[in-house]
Amino acid sequence: MNDNLTLVNKISLLALLPLLAGTANGVLFALIFALSLSFIALIVKFIYLINESFFDQKEGQIILWGLGFGISYFLSVLLPQILGAQSQYFNYYFILIGVTPLVYADLKNKRLTQFVLNHTLFLDLMLAVSILRELLGQGSLLNYQIFNNPPLSIANNAAGAFLTLAIAAFIYEILTKKLNLKATLVKETADNLESEAK
Repeated sequence: MNDNLTLVNKISLLALLPLLAGTANGVLFALIFALSLSFIALIVKFIYLINESFFDQKEGQIILWGLGFGISYFLSVLLPQILGAQSQYFNYYFILIGVTPLVYADLKNKRLTQFVLNHTLFLDLMLAVSILRELLGQGSLLNYQIFNNPPLSIANNAAGAFLTLAIAAFIYEILTKKLNLKATLVKETADNLESEAK
């Protein structure tokens, strides 16, 4: 991927499908989507690090992608049994998170700092886009009606999802540059992991 892209842009591109599909049905579902993807990514990363040389080969890569797909399918069957009412939103989009590029990003990096940073930012983006889509598209926030008429009803549709993601990414870019959040997050994540290792 182009190194000139910012971290927010990279995460947005690597996780475009979940960011669009997983934010259409409320904050809770977006949270389930994000945590499920991160869980799958952690398992895939762990398995990859056990035998890097095998998974660097073409056959190994296919097996790794198949494994991610298999885990997401298993979760799509299991989670509706646990979550009940929320299960109405589970569909083939959820199964596809197992082959989302973000799951396979930074596999070779043995340090978990970048992994944690990527998935923290992904979780933040999922929640931000979900809240924005609900607020703009339905006029409500966490199911509490705020506007009688939605300010931007198109936010509920696929085209509106792109627009909402662009707004969220733009806000994150401004905050990141203004507060130098990337360097702070990397340092805090590294410190936390180091203290846990000790």
